[in-house]
Amino acid sequence: MKSIIKTHLELCIGCRRCDEQCPVENANIVYRDDDGNTKVKINEEKCASCGRCIALCPQKARYYDKGD
Repeated sequence: MKSIIKTHLELCIGCRRCDEQCPVENANIVYRDDDGNTKVKINEEKCASCGRCIALCPQKARYYDKGD
């Protein structure tokens, strides 16, 4: 099942609020991009699509994908 929550990685500043407050273990993948910046992307296999990360993100990097 594919997650309906997506990440605008260009907006992610790597603050890790989404990862720290996520109720699902390993639903986020923290990594460094090619420029050495910390980023957090969604592990679609684990994400429960609860939306907590959307509410917590100060950069509005997380969003619901409505499938349009």
